[in-house]
Amino acid sequence: KLNQRDPADGLLQFEFNCGGWQTEGWASTDIESNLAGFLGYLDFTLKGGKGSIEKNGLNLVASPRDKALLLSLRSDQDTEVSFSAENREVGRVKLIAGKKMQTVRISLGERNWSGKINTLQLAFSSQNDAAIEIDFIRIERGE
Repeated sequence: KLNQRDPADGLLQFEFNCGGWQTEGWASTDIESNLAGFLGYLDFTLKGGKGSIEKNGLNLVASPRDKALLLSLRSDQDTEVSFSAENREVGRVKLIAGKKMQTVRISLGERNWSGKINTLQLAFSSQNDAAIEIDFIRIERGE
């Protein structure tokens, strides 16, 4: 409600700009740093250059109109990001280190983006410890 979204609209959209430690229900079992939504971003550090975040309990049905996963994020190290749904890898992208937020796009295909989806995962891999900040996670939907 703070982001003026309709939870019944069927769109997958996570915004981390609600203030005060907002994680939108994303969690991690392998990131040693605090997974926090402080100052409008979901932020964490990849100790040893690896870690993942996961969102469970979605009860989402993939649509053929879902075209891509959009991530607005930044990292202080070049980082590979892979996206999975129901433990099936959907796609991956390389994030180039920088101080500005970048929006990266992972195309969705029917092979691994279909049916009922309860769990999403984003896995991150870098050469060294990397500071990651995520502004939003959204599904781009076509007509």
